[in-house]
Amino acid sequence: MPPGFGLATVEKIAINAAMAGAKPEHMPVIIASVKALSQMGSHGGTSLLMSTSPQAPLLVVNGPIAKELGINARSALGPGRDNQVNITIGRAFSLCLRNIGYWYPGQMDMDTIGTTRKFVHCIAENEDMSPWEPFHVNQGFRASESTVSVFITNGELDVQDQGNTNAEALLKTLAYGSIFGTRGLGMHGGGQRLILMPPDVAGPVGDQGFTKDDARTFIHHHAKNSLGKMIQYTPIKGEARIAAAWRWLENLTEQEILDIEVSVLDSPEDWNIVVVGADRAKTAVMPTTDNIATVGIDQYRT
Repeated sequence: MPPGFGLATVEKIAINAAMAGAKPEHMPVIIASVKALSQMGSHGGTSLLMSTSPQAPLLVVNGPIAKELGINARSALGPGRDNQVNITIGRAFSLCLRNIGYWYPGQMDMDTIGTTRKFVHCIAENEDMSPWEPFHVNQGFRASESTVSVFITNGELDVQDQGNTNAEALLKTLAYGSIFGTRGLGMHGGGQRLILMPPDVAGPVGDQGFTKDDARTFIHHHAKNSLGKMIQYTPIKGEARIAAAWRWLENLTEQEILDIEVSVLDSPEDWNIVVVGADRAKTAVMPTTDNIATVGIDQYRT
């Protein structure tokens, strides 16, 4: 199991799950989550978890098992009784990371400041209130299947637009609110965004004719910023980590680079929408890596 590659047996996972207070019926989700992390490859499951940045996993559960277990899909990231199962599964996964994957602060986890997201959040998609197909269907699964997706997140921003019911206006607010942070010029691309979109945003957008792909494309088109501002302190000339596709920047002045407006991400496919949340149009936007793994849960059920 990344990042330290301890051997994740069912017995070891069960021990950590028991310490977290998990019940036997939670085990398929926890096992599938460990499996998903192991499928992310060296960049997603290892180097990012060992980064000095606040990279942390987020578990998103789809399918019938979410309701069966009572995984909250409304105010899903918060504390409280409604999130007891969310917290328990997240805690079990985080213990597996430390006790099996050796993800210890200062040893394998080299985070400069740290983040509470490393306690690991587990949420469910609010499929009943979504106008679109659920996320795991976008990942190639059937709606009737249960899955868990692991995202490696790197922050969180609240984008508010209460009282607005116009689809384009809602999406523009979301796009403009997603313009933050820096943009990498390396081989691994510019990363992705996970949009935790509440029903009060997804509903009007879907009702007014936007498919999920339409919404992603619209957001991508409007989420633009000055390239120079996003890479202001990135060395260009002679920097080995700059991908060949960006080498043309070496011949430009600082002002010329500042004047170039580009999308904050590489493509519409880099915007991942998961419908989650309670009332009010308050969307959570999380920068993520481009390593997302979705694993079926049903294979681990007896």
